[in-house]
Amino acid sequence: MPLESFGYIKDLVVTNPLGTDPKSQGDDHIRGVKLTLAQQFSGFTEGVPITVPESQINALANVDLSVVSGRNKLINGDMRTWQRGTSFSANNAYTADRWQLFNSVALFNVLKNTPAGSGWGGLPAMGITVGTGVSPGDNVQQKLENVNQFQEKSYTLSFTHDAPAGKNIYFAFRRHDASGTQIDSTGQLLIATGDGTIKRDSYTFTLNALGVVYAENTSYGTVMIYPHVDSTEGFNINQIQLEEGDQATEFELRHIQQELALCQRYTHVYSGNYIGFHPPETGQAGTRNVNIEFPVTMRAAPTISGLVVSGGAGSTTNIDTTKFRGVITGVAGAGNGSVTAFTADAEL
Repeated sequence: MPLESFGYIKDLVVTNPLGTDPKSQGDDHIRGVKLTLAQQFSGFTEGVPITVPESQINALANVDLSVVSGRNKLINGDMRTWQRGTSFSANNAYTADRWQLFNSVALFNVLKNTPAGSGWGGLPAMGITVGTGVSPGDNVQQKLENVNQFQEKSYTLSFTHDAPAGKNIYFAFRRHDASGTQIDSTGQLLIATGDGTIKRDSYTFTLNALGVVYAENTSYGTVMIYPHVDSTEGFNINQIQLEEGDQATEFELRHIQQELALCQRYTHVYSGNYIGFHPPETGQAGTRNVNIEFPVTMRAAPTISGLVVSGGAGSTTNIDTTKFRGVITGVAGAGNGSVTAFTADAEL
């Protein structure tokens, strides 16, 4: 009988070849089976053995990849954490945690919004306002620690926005070495055009090999989002996600405590509570020391600013990634006092 059609395993006829088929077709059957296997498993290109049992492979069918933790390379893409405030216009200002504003004029501002309507996931949004005269290079950006993770793959950026009809949103991804010098850039790419409704858009790009291994905690990749220009209309954006692969998956909403801890690796703003210091030690009249621990280990020894104390004047010493010492001078008598505010900054 004639040979079957070889393509995929489902096409194979298990009763072929028949015992009455000509022997001359034997090599055709062998080649057909090899072709079928090669096409069916065309993604197996690494030449390594599969070492897990069938039950584990079958179990993958029940895994919801949209809830796998750690997909989103960005921190605070949900826009829930705003340690520094809720309204910003100064160039180089950090706005929502991890998101930095770069503007050439004070016409490009960022504020925390809670927009109405479905599609926002019940989350806050970064409100972006722009005015005529905003530079095409003005942007909000996030620096992602360890540039080595961004190479030889496709990556997909996805986000929810309500840009006005006909207004464009652009994007660029830059890679930087440990000194902050730019290695390369995708250049500005058009990734979305608004239509005045709440919508979710995505864009996929590919990065080549770096060829060099860079220091992990000082090199970085930068996601840069450029608003539309020459317009006084603003828009909101949230649920920003950067993930490996060429498909956008559902936004990964991490627990708020986990998201805050990720943010605090780079910035910790302490305010509104009290860290007490005690009467002086022998021979230290008028001086108090208080050791203050950070809630998480920071990326690097931070810069401490905005130190506010009661009962004296404060300075800092012994700063590392886990703590610092506040030195309080000019304390009257044997009185106590407290530290009431400071900012620890270890941003890239």
